[in-house]
Amino acid sequence: MKTELLLGQYLSRQTFLHRLDPRSKLLIALLLTIDLMKAQWPWEVLGLGALALLGMGAARVPLRAALKTLRPILFLIAFSAVMNLTAPGTRWIEVGPVTLTRTGLVLAMDTLTRIPALILLASLLVWTTSPGALAEGLASAVRPLEQLGRPGRATAASLRDVVFFAGLALRLIPQVHQSFRQVRTSFLARGLEVDTGPARVRWRYLAEMIVPWLVAILRSADDISLALTARGYRRGAAPTPLYVQPWSRREILSVAAAGLVTLWVWRHTFVGLLGIAALPF
Repeated sequence: MKTELLLGQYLSRQTFLHRLDPRSKLLIALLLTIDLMKAQWPWEVLGLGALALLGMGAARVPLRAALKTLRPILFLIAFSAVMNLTAPGTRWIEVGPVTLTRTGLVLAMDTLTRIPALILLASLLVWTTSPGALAEGLASAVRPLEQLGRPGRATAASLRDVVFFAGLALRLIPQVHQSFRQVRTSFLARGLEVDTGPARVRWRYLAEMIVPWLVAILRSADDISLALTARGYRRGAAPTPLYVQPWSRREILSVAAAGLVTLWVWRHTFVGLLGIAALPF
């Protein structure tokens, strides 16, 4: 069966990354994202990208299906890389009135590697963490604010609402896609040339699919509203998790490994702060 991945879709697996506490995965993702933004050398970016691919392999995420999630932004990445080729610097190649520079080549290669690595890293977090667990992990991160008194409790309540609705949106993305596929399948079952007809006919069928698709989305939203009302949901209310799982050795070791990667990426900054000579690597 063909595997198709979507942004916000959770892949149920029994792997090391799936069993990690969501709080530790959020912290690891934050550290590695900062490392990717800080990395200055090409091998550092490639190393962090290879680390994201290694994590996908450990989580048993299909590589081919995962790379397809980059297709919607490939044009933007390619356009940014081409525009960077003309950045000021040492002349490399002249194509008519356009001068390509060596600095632009480095910037273009950086764009082609850094942005996909960031997207795959963020997607890996979503693919290995259910929306409920992700929302609970984010909510637990704002609990220390409640110790600051009334302003802290108000801020924590606002952030809790943002986290809740963000998790709800992530949960709805695959459902919206599934609703569209059901409408499209119903059109195909009636013999309509949704995929193989002329472009004018396909666009007309696409416009006709929007109405039943929106009806299905609104019906799902109404069901979610009734479910929240039945469960007594109130805005800003502190969640009460059923299970509070303490960190085990695997969470501590995983965060420590991410911390070592962070120390390696920021090594020149730390060396400069300590007043030591620059490192040769």
